[in-house]
Amino acid sequence: GTPKQEDLEEGGIFDNSFEPMANNFESICFDCYSEYCSGEPRKIKRIINSYMVSRSVANDVRGDLKDISREKLLKLIILCEQWPYRMSWLFALIENFQQEQRIKRVEQDQGGNLPVGQFLTKIIEKYCTSTEPLLLEVFSELPLLEVYHLLAEGLIHSPSNANLQLQRDADPQVFEMLLSGIRDGDVGEKGVLLVKDIASPDKNVFVDSLRPFIFNLQRHMLEKVEQYVDKCVIHPSSDNGSKYSFAFFEDKSEFFKKRQTVEISSAIATVASAGNKQKMETKKK
Repeated sequence: GTPKQEDLEEGGIFDNSFEPMANNFESICFDCYSEYCSGEPRKIKRIINSYMVSRSVANDVRGDLKDISREKLLKLIILCEQWPYRMSWLFALIENFQQEQRIKRVEQDQGGNLPVGQFLTKIIEKYCTSTEPLLLEVFSELPLLEVYHLLAEGLIHSPSNANLQLQRDADPQVFEMLLSGIRDGDVGEKGVLLVKDIASPDKNVFVDSLRPFIFNLQRHMLEKVEQYVDKCVIHPSSDNGSKYSFAFFEDKSEFFKKRQTVEISSAIATVASAGNKQKMETKKK
């Protein structure tokens, strides 16, 4: 029926219809981070819509998000929208490290030696100067900017079509600014994005990860990057002169070809040595 005048005057039945899309804190965050957004109206609209959907789902799943989680969620949505290639590398590398740790735990529980590479684990152990069982916890508190410099910044150039993929991303300097940026008025470093904010959800370490709510992450891009990661062997660098010189990559097929060549050469040398030894013993007789 037609609404009564007193309902209209008091807000009555229309209270929920005219609630603002963002609260005061979110409005401040939108205003602060708008400078990192490109001037494309469609992208800005996608960022706003993605945030509203993500926040709504996160609130339903976890209860009302704290302000710091809302701020981080907005930053991650902006990052995924404007730098899908670089963010996909961060997601893929962190997930691969988690998988290495899970496989290592299974291996230890079974008391066997599974033939699985621990390439990322070796680098992160060296960088964090920590080992099991604290390694995962120490790694979870690393700022994403450090992980980007440590691993992703070099690896993003490893695919043969890297230049084409990098064209999908906006200004790389602005990416680093937003990745590490602290909003004016932040106390300490609460607004800094950490590994635990985008890691795959885990019952122990990554219970508060925001990854399940980042719906604008481009799945096809992430799948491509996961294939690129699988084609690389990542080594810890022997150069300790720079804070970020901890890793370099090598094509996996080339790595195993070289290793196979070394193993064959070693086997030939062993056989030759045994043959020479047998000849010497025969001569002595």
